[in-house]
Amino acid sequence: GTRPPAGEDSDTVLVGQVLAELTGLTDLVSAVGAKYPRLRGRMSDLRALHVAHREALGDEPGREVASGAALTGAEEAMALVRARERLAQNLLADSAVRAASGALARLLASMSAAVAQRLVAQSAPPDSGVSG
Repeated sequence: GTRPPAGEDSDTVLVGQVLAELTGLTDLVSAVGAKYPRLRGRMSDLRALHVAHREALGDEPGREVASGAALTGAEEAMALVRARERLAQNLLADSAVRAASGALARLLASMSAAVAQRLVAQSAPPDSGVSG
C-alpha cells in the first residue's frame, strides 16, 4: 500500500477512503430515488444506511453533491446501485481487515455486514412486495 502523509495514521487514511466511497453512494442513491419514483423507498433506505455509517465515522451530515450518473431507466439505475453497493461492501470488509484499531475494524465489519444484508433484501423485484 501507500504510506500515509506525515501526521496521518493509516486508520485516518482508511476512514477517508471509506467516507469518499460512502459519500459517492449517498449521492448515487439520492439521485436514483429522485429520478425514479418507484425506486424511491429502496433508495431512501440505502441513503439512510449510508448517512448513518458516515456519521459513525465522523462525517458531517448533509455534505452531498448531486450525482452526475447518466441513467437511461429504472432497471439500469438499480443495476448500477447494486454494483456500487457490492463494491462498497467489499471495500468495507477489506478495510476492516486492514484497520489497525480493533474498534474501527469491528465498526467497518458491521457496516460491511449491514450493506450485505441490504443487498439481499434489495434483490427482490421492485413490485414483489418484499421490502428492504
